[in-house]
Amino acid sequence: MQRKALRANQVLHQKLDRYTLKELLGEGAFGNVYLATDKEDGREVAIKVVPRANVHNDDEKCLLFGEQRILKKLRDMDAPAFLKMEESFADKFNYYIVTVRFIPTSHDPAIFN
Repeated sequence: MQRKALRANQVLHQKLDRYTLKELLGEGAFGNVYLATDKEDGREVAIKVVPRANVHNDDEKCLLFGEQRILKKLRDMDAPAFLKMEESFADKFNYYIVTVRFIPTSHDPAIFN
């Protein structure tokens, strides 16, 4: 049993160690979003970090996991107009959702209208 927990902990640390946090992009009701760099390929990503302490009840947990499910479905559909979730994971302190960094351009009319 301890070996299994140790392996899971090592995998989690590998996931977190894959990214270098650079700056805070925004603050929300549940947590914060950070700009980060993926050390494996140099891409910029956004990481939403939601402290478990901020998820107080089942309704809030449903909202968080619902967001994760929607992002996963959009990724699996390869929907070009939506944010792409790279991965999601959790440790005993936080939930993490890693997405491709969205950079609005003047070609995104919904952003500028």
